[in-house]
Amino acid sequence: MITIRNSTFLYFANNVCVDLVELEVDSVSELPSADFMAGHKLSQGTLAHDISTGAFYALDSTGTWYAQDGSGAVEVNGNAESV
Repeated sequence: MITIRNSTFLYFANNVCVDLVELEVDSVSELPSADFMAGHKLSQGTLAHDISTGAFYALDSTGTWYAQDGSGAVEVNGNAESV
């Protein structure tokens, strides 16, 4: 389950709201794509907390999630490299 803990509107781009968001997920496999919310896009710097492990992940400008322990990109829906 994905929970939005906090969301801040940044700007409009191509009729889409770009938001800086803090998320909570039950596991890394639930990290969403940048456009998982209709009419919204997750901004670079969006953070996600994996409740099952305590790990944190950050979204880059290409839509790739990176583990904040320095281990690299994580695979999300087949879009990123595996850690």
